[in-house]
Amino acid sequence: MSALSQTNEKLSEHLEEAGDRVRRVHEATASVIFGQDRVIELTLITLLSGGHALLIGVPGLAKTSLVETLGTVLGKAGYADQQGMTAGKKGDQCQLDYPVLAEDD
Repeated sequence: MSALSQTNEKLSEHLEEAGDRVRRVHEATASVIFGQDRVIELTLITLLSGGHALLIGVPGLAKTSLVETLGTVLGKAGYADQQGMTAGKKGDQCQLDYPVLAEDD
């Protein structure tokens, strides 16, 4: 077996593990936030790409619950409050900025 084949196998294993972890995060989040699978998916894509998101919508769409749930699922419970990432006073905006790709995690 060549070194390139071994590298490809290891890479494939890592990608499968990462995909499984993302799937588990999505499932855990969806078990709390009902009917928002697309929002959860796009939010996870944003977080995994190291981006920022501003969730905007009418009150009652679970924006704050989504941020809090993701914080819990990703092991950052309380992080949103520490960083001032809570719903706007009118309940119509929610900023999302989790450093999930930090090297020390």
